[in-house]
Amino acid sequence: MRRIPIFAVHSKDTEDNESHRRINGRALYYINLGDNLYLSESQSDEGYIIVDEIVEKDKYVTTLGATIKGTISFILHDQHVSINEFLYGDLIEDYIPTITFEEAKQMAEESGRSDLLRININHYESILSDIILEGECCWFFFFHPDIVIPENAWHQRKSAYTISMEGEISRTYDFSDDPIMFKDYMQAMSAYFKRKGF
Repeated sequence: MRRIPIFAVHSKDTEDNESHRRINGRALYYINLGDNLYLSESQSDEGYIIVDEIVEKDKYVTTLGATIKGTISFILHDQHVSINEFLYGDLIEDYIPTITFEEAKQMAEESGRSDLLRININHYESILSDIILEGECCWFFFFHPDIVIPENAWHQRKSAYTISMEGEISRTYDFSDDPIMFKDYMQAMSAYFKRKGF
């Protein structure tokens, strides 16, 4: 078992009181006031902070939704503890892949062809981009850049396919033109598949 990332840290602030900290970033799963967020992915129950304030778009909220940017505040009791790239959540069972990359690619190809047929596009030999990204427990596949998708098919124009390493397929938004958002999204999708056990 191990902890998985729950908050991607983009920047860190301090307040007048050195022990009170603010961290700006993106929730990779739902974060609530009073939640314990751990400073590492280890199994230890030590090294955590308690969320005492959440701000989203200059408004105080009680929950920061998955993939939403915001600021969380907390008291840091040990000034020597460092806050790194992520904060972590509950312990999760180990994730064991059950399909190969080639099987995942075939799933993405079949799903993509089916979606393109719905908008009468069937004349491309290859529909997947050569750019394929791998998260911790999933792959991201994109449409080939030569494929011309009509303006009115907006749901396909910015689509990507996420295939978990256990064979679950999900159509997702293509955030590849925003490197920070995409990196966070890859973490969020991996966390989603781990929590759901697929």
